[in-house]
Amino acid sequence: MPKSIGSWSTIILASLVLMMGMRGVFTVNSFVVPIMICFSLILFFSTLGNGDFFKTLTKVPDEVITLKVILSPFAYTAFNLALAQAVLVPVAYEVRDEKVIKHGAILGGIFLTIILLSGHFSLMTLPDVNSYEIPSAVIMRTAAGQLYWMFILVIYGEIFTSVIGNIYGLQRQISSYIKLPSMLIIAMIFLIALIISEFGYGRLLGYIYPIFGYISLLFLILVWKSKAGKK
Repeated sequence: MPKSIGSWSTIILASLVLMMGMRGVFTVNSFVVPIMICFSLILFFSTLGNGDFFKTLTKVPDEVITLKVILSPFAYTAFNLALAQAVLVPVAYEVRDEKVIKHGAILGGIFLTIILLSGHFSLMTLPDVNSYEIPSAVIMRTAAGQLYWMFILVIYGEIFTSVIGNIYGLQRQISSYIKLPSMLIIAMIFLIALIISEFGYGRLLGYIYPIFGYISLLFLILVWKSKAGKK
């Protein structure tokens, strides 16, 4: 199947969701996220039965520890937090109940930790993990082949929630500076994203994500300094 079919299908589906505004973003996330958590745990317990799991768990990597290795987890965290601002800032403005926002942040942090840890432990069991664009799908095909295509759809749903969340946030930000119809702004963002997608998923992950992660790390330091200065 040509990649363009997936790209245009995503654009059409995302546009329909974004026409509903924040309600559409919430609806999709409330459906996809619980399923994603369940499949992350299924993947983990499937690999747990593998005889190599505990052997891999205690293995010391041969790679030399570099500054990049040390900074990577912080850059990854900063990257995700910075991306989340696109949704969290408009949500905080619309919800206005600080207690609800705090409870949501705590629950989100707990479940994200579960997803990350289960994913990390699962990926440890896959040799040459860096040679695959979506390594977790490779593990699922081996560990629980009957769930493979369902898992692919879950991964797509995970990416889809990121797409609608960030485009919604970007549209809201741009609308505050440029007075254009919201769907026109969304169409412009999709056009830029479509052009960038031609570089390929693996290449984007390998180059753009780390760069944006380091920029996000600087952004969070500035936010922290700003908050500390107000106190």
